[in-house]
Amino acid sequence: MDTKEAISVNKSLLELFGCELSSEFYDYYGQSLLNLISPGDQARVKEEFTDFVESAVDEERFRGDCQILTADARTFN
Repeated sequence: MDTKEAISVNKSLLELFGCELSSEFYDYYGQSLLNLISPGDQARVKEEFTDFVESAVDEERFRGDCQILTADARTFN
């Protein structure tokens, strides 16, 4: 979740997060998936994800419940 791998941004993601350009998205969110999560949920989701990674079996997917914060200050689940 805190990796420095670039988040791949496409038009749909830009629209969803309220950004017009990829550069605007990266200025707002940086390179971390954790930055996409509303600040009030970040610590909890990071802990849940860490616990999941330690116990996950092959091809199991993480399903977290959190709010996403858009660049234009909207939140959604």
